[in-house]
Amino acid sequence: MNGARLGWLLAVVIGLLLVLGGGGAASARSAARPAAKHRHRARLSPGHLGHLVAHRRGPKRSRPWVSRQSERAAAERGAAAQPDANGPPDVAFVTLTTAAKGTSFYVDSRPVGTGSTVRQSLPPGYHQFQAVHPSGARWQKYLSFEAGDDRQLIIHW
Repeated sequence: MNGARLGWLLAVVIGLLLVLGGGGAASARSAARPAAKHRHRARLSPGHLGHLVAHRRGPKRSRPWVSRQSERAAAERGAAAQPDANGPPDVAFVTLTTAAKGTSFYVDSRPVGTGSTVRQSLPPGYHQFQAVHPSGARWQKYLSFEAGDDRQLIIHW
């Protein structure tokens, strides 16, 4: 027999042994890692990847137990942590403008409008902007925005 046929035959035999449960590697693997009682509740622990840990939940409660002192302290913290109305906004704005009417505009691959001008609010962070001309030409730009930014992007075809 040549090497290719021998390798293929060996792979088939090992595969059948594993499927039928007679493989030494399969039995060694199951002995090293005990099976969880409920497979759907088993999860991997973050510190030991590969070891199964049974997921257990505590008793169900209709309302979590909280002392009155901690409720008052949380209310005081919440009142102190409220932002004032004149503070900076937590969103950014962008205006996309082009001379071609019927242009389709997309922000982060989501359609935001069609026409020659579109204004969109977005959360601070890194965003992808796209415009598709009625002829099919495409324009794309990646920009980072901070809270309170208000930018205008003018697209020249």
